[in-house]
Amino acid sequence: INLGYEGIGVSFFDNNGTFIVDKVFKDSPADKSGVQSGDIIFKVDGTEVTGKTSDELVTLVKGTSGSKVTIVFKRGTEEVTKEITRGNISHTAFGTILAGNIGYIELSSFGETSSAEFKTYLEEFKAAGVKKIIIDLRNNGGGSLNALVGIASNFIPANEVILQQKFVDGSIEYDKSYGTAIDTYDKIVILVNNNSASASEVLTAALQEKANAIVVGKTTYGKGLVQTLKEFSDGSALKYTQAAWLSPEGNSIQDVGVLPDFDVSLHPVLTQSFYEFTGDESFAPDSVSSAVKDAQLCLDFMGYAVDRTDGYYSVATEAAVNAFKTEMGLTADGILNKEVLSSLQAAMVRTWYLNKTTKDTQMNKALELMNE
Repeated sequence: INLGYEGIGVSFFDNNGTFIVDKVFKDSPADKSGVQSGDIIFKVDGTEVTGKTSDELVTLVKGTSGSKVTIVFKRGTEEVTKEITRGNISHTAFGTILAGNIGYIELSSFGETSSAEFKTYLEEFKAAGVKKIIIDLRNNGGGSLNALVGIASNFIPANEVILQQKFVDGSIEYDKSYGTAIDTYDKIVILVNNNSASASEVLTAALQEKANAIVVGKTTYGKGLVQTLKEFSDGSALKYTQAAWLSPEGNSIQDVGVLPDFDVSLHPVLTQSFYEFTGDESFAPDSVSSAVKDAQLCLDFMGYAVDRTDGYYSVATEAAVNAFKTEMGLTADGILNKEVLSSLQAAMVRTWYLNKTTKDTQMNKALELMNE
């Protein structure tokens, strides 16, 4: 969760009412104040936030750019107090250096500041002697063409093609590299999934074809059309295709996507939408429902013993549900309802955040390739 457009520049996750800083964005007010990943947000302007909702915390932390907020963080056994001057937050990139001197940059979208943000991390990597980079474009839906060309220019030599735009009249326009690389890299791995779209796909294809990048994850979304909306005086509008984006070698992206070099799936619970309850419906053993399937997937992800994940409420599923309910202080009656599934989902998300080093199979494959 990003703390707004006017805030301190961190993302956090809710671990059962305890808010743990996940990312501190470079050059943000939080970064300049010395906030660290792993810090626990304890008090905001004197108000203890443990047990509050995420929305309540965001409301306390957000505020007008230039205003100050005093936050007490728990860091290990000590409490650290920071007075932070809020600023305009527009970060789209997050970078860090992983064990083994591996650079990691996660890009959430291609915005106006993305190319500059990306370059800042590359400069940090160069200073640290980083020669291997992981670029995480999972769930990045695309954005600015200028940002895409700017980022690709860090890896592709000057005047080489980054993408082709093929217009409806058959003409082709070539977008070429500015050749602004500040370093060379021994290995580049790109992480993608089915939600990596548009500019994400073009960047992936360009680095795959031109910079020997290794692509890990799932086939990308397949959005390679440039579309324009024309509005008329009567209030109607027409959306039409202006051009198609092609890879440097002329390969189509539309409806095809970019294929990974290593097809690696995450646990299915991480890539699906959850069952939406209507009213106060509930499910008992021997029933069949998508809600039961969701519960089974959550339980399986967290390590409970389930014998199936097809939505049939089996005896083993009941035992796992009851074990979870007992841990949560709920009555172990075998009933699955909206409250229980919400608790399962929240616990699953916490498990994901706290165990990414073991649960993120795509990232693990990237690290494995780095260490070959």
